[in-house]
Amino acid sequence: MKQGKHGGDIYKAAAELNVSVDEIRDYSGNVSHIQPECLKKLDTSRLLSVLPEPESNTLKKVYASSINVNPENICVTAGTTEAIEKICRLFSGKRANICMPTYSDYEYFCNMYGISVKTHPVLAPADLCFICNPNNPTGRTMPRSEILEMLKSSPQTLFVVDESYMPFHINEADFTLKNHLADNLVVLRSFSKIFGVPGLRLGFMITGNTELAESVTKLLPPWNVNSIAQAAGVLLTDEDTTKTAVRTAKFKKAFLPELDGVHWIEPLESDVNFILCRLHGVESANVFRKCLEQKVLIRDCSNFAGLKGEHIRFSLRGDMQPLIDAFRNVL
Repeated sequence: MKQGKHGGDIYKAAAELNVSVDEIRDYSGNVSHIQPECLKKLDTSRLLSVLPEPESNTLKKVYASSINVNPENICVTAGTTEAIEKICRLFSGKRANICMPTYSDYEYFCNMYGISVKTHPVLAPADLCFICNPNNPTGRTMPRSEILEMLKSSPQTLFVVDESYMPFHINEADFTLKNHLADNLVVLRSFSKIFGVPGLRLGFMITGNTELAESVTKLLPPWNVNSIAQAAGVLLTDEDTTKTAVRTAKFKKAFLPELDGVHWIEPLESDVNFILCRLHGVESANVFRKCLEQKVLIRDCSNFAGLKGEHIRFSLRGDMQPLIDAFRNVL
């Protein structure tokens, strides 16, 4: 098995090893291991017995109120991926800048819809610009002032700022743009990562450009978000993510010394729940394979465009010992 397009493919890993998916320790998916207690309130049998609400209007109103914007400024999507795909569809045949290395789906959907791509730091004139903030795979955060200056200097460009990992930042309020409405800004938010519910496929697109929001909505199927995700979203909107962010930061600080004994790994600074590591004297594909043999899944970062050298990435989970043991058995 080689690294796929994304992390988190526990099914392929289990099939490769001929084991149950429950035996795979997944550190590749950047998802919190902490799920809110409120999810236990969901009556899944009842929710599965009815069709989802078209356009998720109830959830849209609840989420809009929670961030002090109007519902017409929001699209509820099946994860941020659906929003990225629809935006690229609307900009078919145009030009995009993508700040790399970063999440591969921006370029993937640009290619799908014939959008020509330029990569950072060459910020050429463009119709679209994708910025992952905090960035995946680096875990670093761009200052809000820097992005706002870009919006001001390039009013003809639609900036899509993906804040899927922003809730993990302990100073989120100083960086987020979710309350900043502008005609040339789209902010993407995800419930999947911070709440540990990637299976729900739930995300939000926020923009001051109501015409764009309406255009994206018209491209969405009427039941793009399922009933359980809609109900869970209403509950999760009231959840305070600060405790998870602080807890994750403390856990990361306590964990990093564990890597000191693994001489070939150099962890790089990260603001969120995953860590990009530079490798010395060993290939990322080999580390990936050796860890997989021990039923441990990490992210081989060799297929991140713009990332020079050998790197791996792993996320912070409740039990990091299997990962440390796997690393110690690589060489």
